[in-house]
Amino acid sequence: MSIVIVPVTVPPTGDGPIADISALVGKKTVTLTGFFEGAYVLLASHNDTTFDPILTFNSDGRENIKVTLPDAYKSVRIRAAVTTSSAVSAQVTGISISGQNLFATLATFLPGAGGSSTVFDTASLFPPSGLETGINIMCAGGLEGDLVVEGSQNGASFNPIGSFQAGSRQRQLLGGLPPALEFNPLSTSDNTRYLRFTLNGQVTSDLTLTVGGNIATTSSGSGKSLLVLNEDEGRSVTQGPTEGDPTESIVYEWMVNLSDLAAESISAQMTAIIKSLDASHDPVPTAKFTLYVGSTTPGDNTHSMNLGNITTSSGSFVLATSPNTPFFLTPPNECLVQVTAQTTVPANSGELNQAVIRGITVVIG
Repeated sequence: MSIVIVPVTVPPTGDGPIADISALVGKKTVTLTGFFEGAYVLLASHNDTTFDPILTFNSDGRENIKVTLPDAYKSVRIRAAVTTSSAVSAQVTGISISGQNLFATLATFLPGAGGSSTVFDTASLFPPSGLETGINIMCAGGLEGDLVVEGSQNGASFNPIGSFQAGSRQRQLLGGLPPALEFNPLSTSDNTRYLRFTLNGQVTSDLTLTVGGNIATTSSGSGKSLLVLNEDEGRSVTQGPTEGDPTESIVYEWMVNLSDLAAESISAQMTAIIKSLDASHDPVPTAKFTLYVGSTTPGDNTHSMNLGNITTSSGSFVLATSPNTPFFLTPPNECLVQVTAQTTVPANSGELNQAVIRGITVVIG
């Protein structure tokens, strides 16, 4: 288990290179930072060949954008539609576990096709029982009318998941080919084993349907369980003017039970988007966030284990990850996971500083 940051190249124009995020499971954080006018579109794929838009970032100035992405995708790339840009960067952050995300091409419908498809049993693609979570279906190609997607657990009774409609945006293909439609993926949280498609209209150019999701597997066959703590609400702490070390303030606190985790291999790591609000001083003040585990008293971290910290002196948001720190927890296994914030300000400067955090993910396992 580890938290991984995958950089995504931001092109000056057009579509950028592919970035592999196939090993990132569960909720993923997408960040795009920099100055730009216009829009960037994040495209995703299950097969590295057909891509659909999943996020659009619009701006007329400096932006620090964070979005949570729950579904499973094999790869992403960025499409640039900007008039000006400067120092724009993007990344996807998540928990990396190989072999848990799975992807497949369900069908390619040829021009002129219509009507209902055969029933697809996803358990034959992903044994023994199909995908479990993060399930999404993607569609790319030429279509008139709409394509309805239905799901079923027993293969007999189907319910609609959604539809791909031809009113979606078109992308002109090279070589005189008919325009390709780009659809937003259809996501479902239902336990869906069987899929069926009905074309109310007809296919005008090759139409490819793919599916992605994940199953409950272990990391590298170790049998290790994971505890994932997410908090999207931002926090800040203001300190100073001060002499000496500033006080740590608890900004996040979760009560957890670690009894199901393998004690001989337990470790913890946090990833967050952070900044120091005022970086104009000399010396530069710092924002510091520290991860603790072990206290049984809310609001008190004095009897906890310090499992590492992340710091910044930047006045802009940055994405930071703490070390993956192993530890051994003695009973009781029910305890608090805490994150504290503090700032450093030049002594007697009369200045204030603020440590700001936009959101955090803590993984223990």
